[in-house]
Amino acid sequence: MPAEGITRYRYTKLLFGVLLAVIVCGVYCNSLNNGFVWDDHEIIVDNPVNKDWSNIGLVFRQPDDLMRGAGVSAPFYRPVNRLSYLVDYQLYGVNPLGYHAENVLLHLAVVCCLYLLALRLFGAPAPAFVAALLFGIHPINAETVNLVSARNNLLAALFVFLSFFVFNRASKTGQKVFFLLSGVLFFLALLCKETALMLLPFLFVYDLPAIGALRGRLWDKLVSTFPLIFFAGIYFALRSAVLTGSSRMSLDLGRLGHRMLQNLFVMPRYLENLLLPLRLNVDYQVPSELKAADWWLTPVWCFVVAGVVLLWRTGRPVTRAGLVWCAINLFPIANVIPIPSAPLADRFMYLPLLGLCLVVVDQGLSYGQRPRNFALGAGAILAIFLMTLTVRRNLDWLDDCSLFASAIRVAPDSTWGYYNLGAVLLDKQDLAGATHAFLAALRVDPKHSGSLFQLASIQLNAQSYQEAERYLRLALQADPGHAESLFNLAVLLEKLDRGREALPLYETFLTNVSAKYESLLPKVRSRIAQLHKQYD
Repeated sequence: MPAEGITRYRYTKLLFGVLLAVIVCGVYCNSLNNGFVWDDHEIIVDNPVNKDWSNIGLVFRQPDDLMRGAGVSAPFYRPVNRLSYLVDYQLYGVNPLGYHAENVLLHLAVVCCLYLLALRLFGAPAPAFVAALLFGIHPINAETVNLVSARNNLLAALFVFLSFFVFNRASKTGQKVFFLLSGVLFFLALLCKETALMLLPFLFVYDLPAIGALRGRLWDKLVSTFPLIFFAGIYFALRSAVLTGSSRMSLDLGRLGHRMLQNLFVMPRYLENLLLPLRLNVDYQVPSELKAADWWLTPVWCFVVAGVVLLWRTGRPVTRAGLVWCAINLFPIANVIPIPSAPLADRFMYLPLLGLCLVVVDQGLSYGQRPRNFALGAGAILAIFLMTLTVRRNLDWLDDCSLFASAIRVAPDSTWGYYNLGAVLLDKQDLAGATHAFLAALRVDPKHSGSLFQLASIQLNAQSYQEAERYLRLALQADPGHAESLFNLAVLLEKLDRGREALPLYETFLTNVSAKYESLLPKVRSRIAQLHKQYD
């Protein structure tokens, strides 16, 4: 290529890169007004570990044991992600602006990495720009960018890209130091989120030749990926040591069939969210059994399987690499190993979508004979459509009220949405709004113990003890082990001079108490002793 052509190519690459950065930052600029929502409170705002540099050792020695206070344990080991919150607290305190700006910049960094990879694959700036833009503005990624506590996905993707780039450099130059550096970056990716492990099988299979030369190449792959395998071993040793004594995620083979059945619903919903992202939600309701009304799953799955086969049969290397990347990264979210948080979430698609964007653009290039003006017009309309949806989706993450209200808007029968909205309104002392939300939850599920308990609490504060007792007894009918209802009903009965009725409730509380209420144990034991002394 002449010197003038090289200069023009570099200028075009830079121009597209700058344009990409401007568009992505523009789409997410309204997210900078958002506050902390949902899991952010437990993981960031209320987490004492984040508030002092002296806790840096705890970040690497303790698990991320989330939801422990609710009696549900979700143990993870993601210390680099937690370290980012520790650093952020020293910089911004609990001002959400800095945290959100950092998430946007991390997302932009991942988008730029995809752009650089696509440049190598396509050899031209325009298709690389389109692939990176599609990923950068797709509304399914809004959850990952707006939810500060979902930063692990951003960091893992970034380190996976860096490890992949350095590994390719090492493969071309043969320099061992680059293989080692690739392993270190892979290790950092694992310390952000365990799903980064999927880079390893991808490196094994993405460019393997035909079976005839397979044995030698597999040995070469094993040797070249040894630093990554070594650091993966260190990661799993650390993870095992740190999670010792904490509840662990297991295969739970007894419910494996149930989880695979759920996938019949989960994967089509992901497909809908990718192709027509109009019903994005923070809480997806996944059916637990097949019904006659679910006949539509058969043609959808036929369409998916046929589409994948046809794409593979095109024989295009980029398409195949993208499909392999997507398939490998779908495995961790396929519920083979139970996911403690949810069986389906938008943030889970962050890594798989990278490969799908390459597939879409590569297939678009295969139809390059189409009229250029038509392609440009259709692409511009699609981009504006996706950007508009993403900007609107950012607004849903403004605060907890808007987030849970959006869940109800998408799924009007969401008990989860009504309950959480009611809890937020109750914290804001909006008793009328909270009561309305909890009653709405009960219209969907009359046995929702959480809503019954909260309504009882409202009645207790209003000193309407008869109504409070009624709601608490209904809560215990729905869930006999509901610790909060057991405790509050026992206290209420004592207040009403009905201590004999309170005694068995206190005793049952002791057998159902979660870590959240451990501080109440001395008081409950004291009340039990006094009541026994009074009535025995």
